[in-house]
Amino acid sequence: MAVTVTIGSIIPHDPAAGIDKTQSALIIEGSLTLSGNYGGASPAHGDAIDFHDARVTSSSIPRRVEIFLYPAVGTIPAPYSFLYSYGTTQANGELVVISSTTGLEITQGAAYPAALTAAGAGIRFKAWFPLFV
Repeated sequence: MAVTVTIGSIIPHDPAAGIDKTQSALIIEGSLTLSGNYGGASPAHGDAIDFHDARVTSSSIPRRVEIFLYPAVGTIPAPYSFLYSYGTTQANGELVVISSTTGLEITQGAAYPAALTAAGAGIRFKAWFPLFV
């Protein structure tokens, strides 16, 4: 029942360290680490993703979020897709996990599949926030 957000570039020596500013957007990239049970006993679907971080200089919710697998070389990608369900703040959007084999959301309250919690699972995100808001 936990999703840990780590901001950082996939490129080891990126001087921007996963943060890019354009004229109208702050683009944050990093990794997601899953632990515990999916969604718990909550009536909502998924687990909260908290993007609130001192390096996120926008106070708005993200305009767009992409969540994707980026497994290590030689690692078989897990058969899951990810959606971001928008919340009302940066701290309460939710990660929704869909089984690619069934097309259904994974079971509420069940432990995350081992393929998603193992080292090297490689769950990455990229989020676009409006600047000056």
